[in-house]
Amino acid sequence: MNERTAIAGSAPQHDIGGHWLNADPQQRINVTLVLRRPSRPYDDSPPKTRAEAEQAMSAEPADLEAVRSFAQENGLDVVNENAAARTVHLEGTVKQMDAAFGVEIRTRHDAEGREYLSYDGPISVPQTIGDKVEGVLGLDQRPIARRRGV
Repeated sequence: MNERTAIAGSAPQHDIGGHWLNADPQQRINVTLVLRRPSRPYDDSPPKTRAEAEQAMSAEPADLEAVRSFAQENGLDVVNENAAARTVHLEGTVKQMDAAFGVEIRTRHDAEGREYLSYDGPISVPQTIGDKVEGVLGLDQRPIARRRGV
């Protein structure tokens, strides 16, 4: 059985009103996975150089490999990974993202007439990477900034 882990704080809060439509399952989208901080503790003193700090705070190689395996198992492309930033950028179809992250991505039309992709409920990942992933960005494409009235 494939046990899954919910990503804390990943359930979006949608405004009242508006409606949902099915999204195109073949539409390609990108997401960014934010990985946990490394478990390597500092020695007796903090890093003295930028290079030392980057090395101390970079994602664990095993975490990056686990996410690569997850992506491959779900047919997702690894577009970019940045160990220092602890991020992995993935690309795939809406259908692939649904399966990979345990959500149903749909097109949302909000009460103000804006259209964007989003989902209800929390994002989940297999337990094999559940403790390695802190966040998944990009499945909720709701506009954040709003124009000020003139």
